[in-house]
Amino acid sequence: FIPLIVSYYAESDRSGRGKLNFFLVSLLLLSIFLSVATMFSGELLTAGVRGSLQPEAIMVLRITAFTSVFYVLSSIIRAMLNSIEHYMLVGRQDLIMVLIIIAGIFVAARGNAVATLSWTFLVSGLGRVLIQLPSLLKHRREFAWEVEWDLKGLWHYYRSFLPLMLVILIPQIFVVFTKNVGASLEPGALSGLSFAER
Repeated sequence: FIPLIVSYYAESDRSGRGKLNFFLVSLLLLSIFLSVATMFSGELLTAGVRGSLQPEAIMVLRITAFTSVFYVLSSIIRAMLNSIEHYMLVGRQDLIMVLIIIAGIFVAARGNAVATLSWTFLVSGLGRVLIQLPSLLKHRREFAWEVEWDLKGLWHYYRSFLPLMLVILIPQIFVVFTKNVGASLEPGALSGLSFAER
């Protein structure tokens, strides 16, 4: 995802970046829409989870959905900064993210591990964005901030990203599907499915 956006930034002139900005805004809006949709479809998406575990599964699902918004925003900012060869930030943000996750693991060891780790990833995603903002503001003059609302150009970018999206999306859908099917079977079925996949 990031190298492809970097290449588009490097190849586009200032006017062409308006169309690219429209694509990036649409990508961010799409992730927000999917996160909000998840808020209202948690019961449906966790239908295979039994009994008392379902409320926790719904909560984790909703937290994870909003975490993805921060990761999309962080990836866009990271690509913009990499397009002007501002690489130092990359190592710094990853280090902070890892430290937050390590701290979350220690806290999770005290109990309520699943929910704690979900919140940890949400905080780490937000942290990535907050770390990037000062550099983005510092170099704001090097970017074109205009958004050109061009649906034809939007389709061009989505068509370019479609193979990458399918490569990422299809395995995730398969995992969710197999887990939901396995959760409705007898004990041990999930382990059997995991070994079968391998």
